[in-house]
Amino acid sequence: MTVKRSSVAVALLMGVALSTAACSESEKSIAPDDATTAVRNLASRDPEKVRTSLARQLADKASRGSLIAPTGTRLDVQTDSWKQKGNSAQLSAIVTMPQKSPAMSVFYLIREEGKWHVLFSEKP
Repeated sequence: MTVKRSSVAVALLMGVALSTAACSESEKSIAPDDATTAVRNLASRDPEKVRTSLARQLADKASRGSLIAPTGTRLDVQTDSWKQKGNSAQLSAIVTMPQKSPAMSVFYLIREEGKWHVLFSEKP
């Protein structure tokens, strides 16, 4: 299985200014289970889990069989970092990739069809 990071990975790693505006003045609470699962699934080795965790516009661009994270990547979601404003939200996670120091990253989500999906993230 080939790891492809093309346009989907680029979209996940951009847009911090957009998300800051979307989630400013938000209410902080504990992350819903579907949001936590969506972020954790980005490190999955199952391409379908990755696709279903992405916002529709990214999932449509992701080719079948696409994976985002290198093998061995861990995403430890900080459930108490949840900030939501309407259908936009953000959630922090500690990203640990092979042979790199753990880094905090913020994941930006959008609510589509009643579930949370990852729109993009800050680069860890």
